[in-house]
Amino acid sequence: MIIPASASTRRLTFTGWLDTVLRDLKYTFRMLARTPGFTAVAVLTLALGIGANTAIFTLLDQVLLRLLPVKDPQQLVLLTMKGRHYGSNWGGNAISHPMFRDFRDHNEVFSDMFCRFPTSASLSFGQQAERVSVELVSGTYFSTLGIVPAMGRTLTPEDDQVPSGHPYIVLNYNFWKTRFAGDPQIVGKTLTLNNYKMTVVGVAQAGFDGVELGFSPKIFIPIMMQPQIIVGNPEDMLKERRNRWVNAFGRLKPAISQQQAKAALQPFMRSMLESEVQLPAFAHASKYDRDEFLKCWIDVLPGSQGRSYTRRQLTTPLWVLMATTGVVLLIACANLANLLLVRGSSRVKEIAVRLAMGATRPRIIGQLLIESLSLSALGGLTGLAVAFWADRALMKIYLPSDSGGMNISSAPDLRILLFNLAVTVLTGVIFGLVPALQTTKPNLAGTLKDQAGAVVGGAGELCGDGVAHSNGADSSARWINIVADISDKQVAASQTYNCDAVVSSAEWSGGSYASDITGSRRDSGSPACSVAAHL
Repeated sequence: MIIPASASTRRLTFTGWLDTVLRDLKYTFRMLARTPGFTAVAVLTLALGIGANTAIFTLLDQVLLRLLPVKDPQQLVLLTMKGRHYGSNWGGNAISHPMFRDFRDHNEVFSDMFCRFPTSASLSFGQQAERVSVELVSGTYFSTLGIVPAMGRTLTPEDDQVPSGHPYIVLNYNFWKTRFAGDPQIVGKTLTLNNYKMTVVGVAQAGFDGVELGFSPKIFIPIMMQPQIIVGNPEDMLKERRNRWVNAFGRLKPAISQQQAKAALQPFMRSMLESEVQLPAFAHASKYDRDEFLKCWIDVLPGSQGRSYTRRQLTTPLWVLMATTGVVLLIACANLANLLLVRGSSRVKEIAVRLAMGATRPRIIGQLLIESLSLSALGGLTGLAVAFWADRALMKIYLPSDSGGMNISSAPDLRILLFNLAVTVLTGVIFGLVPALQTTKPNLAGTLKDQAGAVVGGAGELCGDGVAHSNGADSSARWINIVADISDKQVAASQTYNCDAVVSSAEWSGGSYASDITGSRRDSGSPACSVAAHL
């Protein structure tokens, strides 16, 4: 019986393509279910490889790649004074508070600026007292970053007027949720910091944990309250120019680059240095100290990720881990490719028959790639779970609860899911392409003739879409020999015949032959079609 054209013709439409893919997927999962041992080993191997890469990328993304969750973070820059300073230093990338005010009031490159200083204080509320992380901030802090209040208000420039005159607090959103159980009446309540009463005026927006990785402030306080928070310091840090302690950030004006801002700030920086060396603090300074101080200059660094020594310390280890897990995944791909090559050697007979009956090599390669991509997809899904638990374990070991602000989540977000998808697809292609190319290059005539004598005993039936042949081993062997003879003639004439019957999957089991038939171009006069018609 010749296959009707309506059943064999497949138009190159999206519907036809989708139908083909679904049929291939159905066949793929049927084949994988019949080899549970191979499937389990492959999925477990891929889950460990893809999961390890996803786990490390989750950490790398949040520590090294992610920008601050603020308005237009690319416009933020960090000011730092370079050179030999004459005075005291309270950390890196710091300038004095008077210098910050001078830059804020006399520049043409920033739309706004803010300063901050991380510290800690003793908090008392009700019957409980604890040590909490605190950030002293200027009144322009929240407005420059574009942070809006979740409740109440944030600090404003009006809170920058009188030293020790603005006893106000803005709570971190997560701290408000955990410490105060999300109390909707928290605004207006009084908290005691370092035995000094301060009033809660608002709660910062959710997801904002400051501008320094590794330091998550629970409370934001006006920098004017420095004497109450930094106790025991005899100097007036808000006025002392010899004391570098605040980190100053600026938001670049549109069309102003980082280099342009740096160049524009140097003349004013020079004038400030020259005025400072005339102050009484330099009365006992040597000429060398004066000259070196006058050589100082202001640098402008990227501020889109804030400021963090922790990031600098973790950069090399994380990239090394990322490269290591990538190599591990490549090794896993190589092992799986070898397994697929061994597995493909048992399907040479199937591939040879399909090619002899008119199936194109790209079509078979596509189906084999769908098999490898299906395995990779199962491994990728399992790898997400592996990554989640691996990150949780790593953070529990290396980031204890008192780590001071390393707010890293092990839950996958859209960026992590896209990375996992990309790695999954790439992995499936890497370990599946070479075996697919190798498996689809059999010696048709030799393979089919060698297999003709192996079909013995039992009843054989070629079924699917109306194509059938007589039962019995003799008929199966006769069919294979005829196809082999056709293959000899095709090879000699360098000609490929196409017909309705294209075997998409074949399996000999217990002496029987079973197949699924998909349609191809109709050419009922070809030798292969004659074979299908007469069997």
